[in-house]
Amino acid sequence: MAYQLNVTGVSKSFGAHRVLKNIDMAVPPHAIYALLGVNGSGKSTLMKGLVGIQPFNNGAFAFSSHDGLPGKPTNIGSLIESPKFYPSLSALENLCYLARLFGVDASNTRDLLDTVGLDPSLTRPMKNYSLGMKQRFGIALALLGKPEFLILDEPTNGLDPNGVVEIRKLIQQLPTTRDVTIMVSSHILSEMQNVATHVGILDQGTIRYSGRIADLLADEKTLLESPAPE
Repeated sequence: MAYQLNVTGVSKSFGAHRVLKNIDMAVPPHAIYALLGVNGSGKSTLMKGLVGIQPFNNGAFAFSSHDGLPGKPTNIGSLIESPKFYPSLSALENLCYLARLFGVDASNTRDLLDTVGLDPSLTRPMKNYSLGMKQRFGIALALLGKPEFLILDEPTNGLDPNGVVEIRKLIQQLPTTRDVTIMVSSHILSEMQNVATHVGILDQGTIRYSGRIADLLADEKTLLESPAPE
C-alpha cells in the first residue's frame, strides 16, 4: 500500500539561521516526487525531519494511505547522505546482518543487490568499494524492509553516466514493482524531468513551486538579457 505525504507550515532553524521557512507540499500516492534545489537550499534538512532525525520547529506533516486512511506507513525506507555499513563485510553480508538487526525479511537480499547493479557474489569488503558502489548499496538498504514510502537524498551521487541511467530506470519502476511512493532529491532538473511525476523546487528554505512536473515544463519560458536590446 503506497502512502501519500502532506506537509503544512514546516519550519526549521539552527539558532538564528532559518533553514526551512513555512514549507507546504503534497506528495500523491505512487508519485515520484523530485525535491530540487542547489546545495544548501534545505533538501537534506527537510528529509531528515520527515524521517525523524531532526524534528521540525514548527508545522506538521502526515502520511495517509492511497484510499484516504490517516496514519503513518509501517515502514519508511531512506537514504540520506552517506549509507552506513560495516566496512569489513561484503554488501551481501551487510544486508543480511542488518536485516536480522532490524527484524525484517532477509530472503530478498540477493535480489535487491542485483536490482541496484551490485554482484551478490562479490566478497570484497565494503571499505574497498567505490563511492558509486556504496550509493547503490544504500538504495538496496533503503529497500530492504519493503517500504511503503521511500526517501532518497541525491541517490545518483558518485555514479558514472551509465550508473545514473540505471538508477533512473530503477526509480521509475519502483512505484509499480514495489507499491511505493518516492521522494528523491537532486540539484539538476534535467536529471529528474524524465523520471519524476511531480516536483518541488526549494530555494533558500522556501518552496517556490510544488506540483506536476508536466505543468512546470509547460510554463517554461526563456529570458534573454542584452546590453543592446535593439
